[in-house]
Amino acid sequence: VQPSMVKELFQFQITALEDNEEMFKTLIMKLYGEPDSIQVISLCVNTILQDLIFEKYAIEEEDQMEAMKNPAIMMDEEIRDMFPKISAAIENLFLACGIQPSMPGMEMGGDFGF
Repeated sequence: VQPSMVKELFQFQITALEDNEEMFKTLIMKLYGEPDSIQVISLCVNTILQDLIFEKYAIEEEDQMEAMKNPAIMMDEEIRDMFPKISAAIENLFLACGIQPSMPGMEMGGDFGF
């Protein structure tokens, strides 16, 4: 996966989170409060995003992860700037559900595997 495609995939994830807000909010509301809910929500959100990526681009998550090992990709400023945008899109979903990201157990960014 080339750097330009990594950028496109990250932008696609941000757009998918925004365009499918109601679906993700429903998922969050159903799962939040259960044991290990943040980890379960994280896994579900990531799985849905990866399914959408595969449907559109036929790129497996493993190929994306392998690409992220490339130092050139990780040094790309545009790509690095997209990490907080993805986390912010997820935080916005929690906020839209009335869940404050600053609540205990809601350490955003690291819990979502992005």
